[in-house]
Amino acid sequence: MTAELADGEASEPKGGGGGGDGGGGAAAEGGAIVAADSAVDFEAAFHRKHDVHEGVVKFNMKPKTGMKYPRKVFSLEETPAATAAFLLATEGLDKKAVGEYLGEGDDFKKQTLLP
Repeated sequence: MTAELADGEASEPKGGGGGGDGGGGAAAEGGAIVAADSAVDFEAAFHRKHDVHEGVVKFNMKPKTGMKYPRKVFSLEETPAATAAFLLATEGLDKKAVGEYLGEGDDFKKQTLLP
């Protein structure tokens, strides 16, 4: 049995086992490391997307308390510029909820509205 590497070369599997050692032998090959890294990147992106979606849902339900979630979960800075970037760039935010959040009138929210 041969395994196909990322650069197209075939190699014989090392060791006589069926891969039940937790992946230690397979992770030593270059192609397997790239595959493992991309799997980790995919998983991290999946969790990040899930966290952002959950933040959008929380913000749309209660804007004032919903802004605490992105600050806590993915370390959104508590600055007017970071808040404005989040409100502008995040898909799915309800415009009425954004207006409710920014319309509270405190100085922080006024600074968020400035360019």
